[in-house]
Amino acid sequence: VKQNPNCLFCQRKKEIEQKKPFTFVIQKCASQNRFIIKPNQRIELDLEQIKERYEVLTETPILLVISVDGMETIVNQHGEIIVKNGVGEEQARAITESVYNYKK
Repeated sequence: VKQNPNCLFCQRKKEIEQKKPFTFVIQKCASQNRFIIKPNQRIELDLEQIKERYEVLTETPILLVISVDGMETIVNQHGEIIVKNGVGEEQARAITESVYNYKK
């Protein structure tokens, strides 16, 4: 969405988004034994830095499939993460926190 730098509403919305503390939601996918993680706000991950840190299994312009501690993990540039291979929620949380260190 294009924002007008002279619009008070647009600028106020940006201010509110910046003040919101960063968190994420973890949901278990019942049908496929995986966790889906979504951030509570818009973020952009630095895929180049993530590629340097983890083993890359597959790469496209907008997402990476990486191996984190032997767990196949799908990471897109907007911060959505899918942790596969039947890990527990705590392990999915640890993987997510590790990957979110590479926000732009």
